[in-house]
Amino acid sequence: MAEKEFKEQPGNYFKGFLGSLIGAVVGAVVWFLLYYFLGLVSAWVGLLSVMLADFLYVKFEGKKDKYRVFISAATVLVLFELVCLVIWGLLGSAYAYSVGSNLSGLQYVLQDTELKGYFIYDMVMNLIYTGIGVAIQSVIINKKNKETRLKIK
Repeated sequence: MAEKEFKEQPGNYFKGFLGSLIGAVVGAVVWFLLYYFLGLVSAWVGLLSVMLADFLYVKFEGKKDKYRVFISAATVLVLFELVCLVIWGLLGSAYAYSVGSNLSGLQYVLQDTELKGYFIYDMVMNLIYTGIGVAIQSVIINKKNKETRLKIK
């Protein structure tokens, strides 16, 4: 009976997604600032971003079920990878401009063997560090969901 009541709790996936998106954007801005100006990638930013995304997911009345974790985590992961692409696009544009190339930022990065290696390394490390934060917060969210199910019983 408790599982049925848990699944029938009110909530809205779209509103929850909007909350997660706002939390992820705030985290992505922090990630951008840390990486672009300090060259620092940290699992803490990923963890705090997923925490904020989940918090806002709940505040925006998102449905508190197993998809809560997926929506919050996926939103943060996708935005952080996009931020990494933007940073490399900006850096590539600066490099291309400095050598007088007409290529766009990412085109320049991908045609230069050394820069391409750094780009791929950064994308993978970003995914790993953000993934660590996502994994930790996902465990916490799942634990909260389990506690909620037990309270319903």
